[in-house]
Amino acid sequence: MRRWVMGVAIAACLGLGGCATVGEDVSGTAGTSADRPLGAAETACLGAGQTSLPPVDSEQRDLDAPPVARHLRPLIYPQAARDAQATGTVHVRVLVCADGKILDARLVMGAPLLDDSALETARAQAFVPATRGRQPVAAWFDVYVDFELP
Repeated sequence: MRRWVMGVAIAACLGLGGCATVGEDVSGTAGTSADRPLGAAETACLGAGQTSLPPVDSEQRDLDAPPVARHLRPLIYPQAARDAQATGTVHVRVLVCADGKILDARLVMGAPLLDDSALETARAQAFVPATRGRQPVAAWFDVYVDFELP
């Protein structure tokens, strides 16, 4: 199964019948709050001109370019899900830091037998970060992990 986003399919089928698909940048934040100071990992995640991380539920329309997956890591299809013949798509939102690493991953929609594996797969991806003013910045990005049995 491939997901079409803005007319472009970006998918990599992974071994054992799994397929991870990367979607468009849709919104912004790592659950930071203006009323508390940023931790070391959050501060390191910031890009040029950023003083706070974008909110997970806000749209980031001011980006020059969204994050782009450099490569997709192998998906592990949980044995319990295989045994139950569980299939489906798990939607995960990840915070891609200005260095391309993932700081946070949140389940948006999924299936109980597949959620943990989808979160682990999303956290393991490597990205080219989003840009604003041609400078790398932290941004939220949606990842769709498709689980299909052969």
